Amino acid sequence: MKKDKEMVYPGSFLSTEEEFVPGKNAYSDEEGNVTSTTVGEKDLDMETREANVINKTKIVKPLDVGSTVIARVSLVKDNSAMVEILSAEKDGEERKVLKAYASIPVSSISTEYVKSVKDMFRVGDFVRARVAKVVPWGIDLDTRDREMGVIKAYCIECRKPMKMFDGSLKCPNCGASSPRKVSADYSQ
Repeated sequence: MKKDKEMVYPGSFLSTEEEFVPGKNAYSDEEGNVTSTTVGEKDLDMETREANVINKTKIVKPLDVGSTVIARVSLVKDNSAMVEILSAEKDGEERKVLKAYASIPVSSISTEYVKSVKDMFRVGDFVRARVAKVVPWGIDLDTRDREMGVIKAYCIECRKPMKMFDGSLKCPNCGASSPRKVSADYSQ
């Protein structure tokens, strides 16, 4: 038999140790008070004499190494491309993007020699990349895998979406061609 449930918050009083032992999402302090460690519903189990809290918060997983991101190129420098991360996922689960910006170092762009980062990415391109490193001062991405790279590009002349023709990107509007590190599944 269980008592009525009420909403509790971290630090909310649930019971005393004499009445109930701390169970899931609960702990006892130095005075013998059993309190909540999370937001949820108070659940006093009369059979096991445990004070539990049924968690009602959404668990958010942060961006970590191996996550796949979709980002927009915001700056192209000699040794890297700076991107704004728009979304992220890992193993089919959405990841929380805590820092919105990352870089793709020239050494992580392609398995082939990269003469110029501008030949691989242009401002406004959308890229799929994998998180290679997360440190307090930034995030490094990697596009060396076949399925990583530009997934949508815009013409440098007229800013219209580019299309894939015979393995290279061309603008159907003005005919301009521009090299890129293109993903195997480039968006048509």
